[in-house]
Amino acid sequence: MTIKITSLGLGAIALTGMLAASSASAQTAAVADPQAALTQSVAFTNAINQIRTTYKTQLDQAESIRKALGPQEQVFDTNKDGQLDEQELARMRAAPNFASIQQQEQQAATAELPALRARAYVIEQLSPRLQTAFKNVLAAKRISLVVRPEAVLTADNTANITDDITAEMNKNTAAVSITPPANWQPGQAGQAAAPAAPVTTPTPAPTGTRRTR
Repeated sequence: MTIKITSLGLGAIALTGMLAASSASAQTAAVADPQAALTQSVAFTNAINQIRTTYKTQLDQAESIRKALGPQEQVFDTNKDGQLDEQELARMRAAPNFASIQQQEQQAATAELPALRARAYVIEQLSPRLQTAFKNVLAAKRISLVVRPEAVLTADNTANITDDITAEMNKNTAAVSITPPANWQPGQAGQAAAPAAPVTTPTPAPTGTRRTR
């Protein structure tokens, strides 16, 4: 198996040294994308389909609002790059209809919040199972070093163990609940000990750059 690391600095030197010594010490390196391993699992796919069905009315409402918002925000995208930079955002904030735009954005966010909350709950349930599957695959394949795909320049096809991790998850978990407990808040399960390979939910764009619809 051949892997080249693209990271720079002392970290790259240390990783290169570990890989170079792998043949002598029987160590094995691999590539894995933990987020992809989780999101392509049967349990996650089933849960997302359930969420889309359960919250279809709210999601359709949010999509409808955002479609209406698109032309209103695109007016301020003077360089037509599909996003609003600081200057374009400033012009939008000074526009007479900015309060209306804000109100519509809040309505869309409120409409999709139950679905996003359900998705976060699904991910929180699956994260420890991802961690267990990850450890099981490493033990079964006797892997001692794992890097993310973005840190790899070249690798043999067999080096990627993402699908193996997903398959290991699928052995034991076909479904999880999409209904959080009444007082549940995202991150509660991970406060005591954060998972080794966390999977995050999408976050809003930075305030200085905002995509138009």
